[in-house]
This record gives sequence, structure tokens and C-alpha cells, in this order.
Amino acid sequence: MKTALRTILFSYLSIIASQNVVNAISYNGDSSQSFYLFVIALSALYFFIRPMLKIVSLPSEGLGFLFMNFVLTIILIQALLVFVPVMTLLPSEISDLIIFGFVLPSKSLTAFWSGVFVSLVISTVYTFLDWLCPRN
Repeated sequence: MKTALRTILFSYLSIIASQNVVNAISYNGDSSQSFYLFVIALSALYFFIRPMLKIVSLPSEGLGFLFMNFVLTIILIQALLVFVPVMTLLPSEISDLIIFGFVLPSKSLTAFWSGVFVSLVISTVYTFLDWLCPRN
């Protein structure tokens, strides 16, 4: 039970982080219902991803796992866009980023690339939180 709650919390936090970085997912109509559906679907993916990858002998740790996690998150977002009609991807813009004095300029993204960037942020934040609080 603790593992499921932990997965739901980490999924929620990673979606909130992606909305703060790139506000690309729009929930039309009843926004809270479609948002929580997205959280539950993402939690189910992350809850079952490691056992599924271990069964089929794919990497369950390291860079291979990060890539598989990223690809599966993209697939999940695209599937939810098809099956949940009130959820849409919007074109967005990434603001300027200053790292140790170096400035990365802002970038306008199409709907496709904003979806890819959202899934990258979601999978990175979730994997970081999972690394920060490992399972026992």
C-alpha cells in the first residue's frame, strides 16, 4: 500500500513540475477529473514498469531504463490524448534558462515537441524522486 501511495505522490509531483516548466497539457471541461485520470494512469505505468521490464529482460536501472521510461511516458501521453478527449497538447514556449552565467534562449515548441518535452520532464522528475527515496 505504501508503494502505491508513493507512486501516486511521485507521479502527481512530476506532473506538477512539468506544468510549471512547460504548460503544454490543457484539461478542458472538468479539469480536475481529467487531471486525476492522468495521475492515475501515469502512476499505474510507473507502478508496473520495473516488474514488466525485468520479466522481458530489459534494463530496469541505468540509462537504458531512463530511455525506456521516457519512451513509455510518451506513448502513455499519446494514448491518453486519444482516449480522453478533454485532454489536449498545446504549443508552448520554454523561457530563458541561465546556468552558471550561460544563457539558453527561449524556444517555441510545437504541440508534438511540447509533448516530448513534457514526458522528458515527467520521467526525469519521477526517476529523481524514485532515486531520492528508494524502495525497501
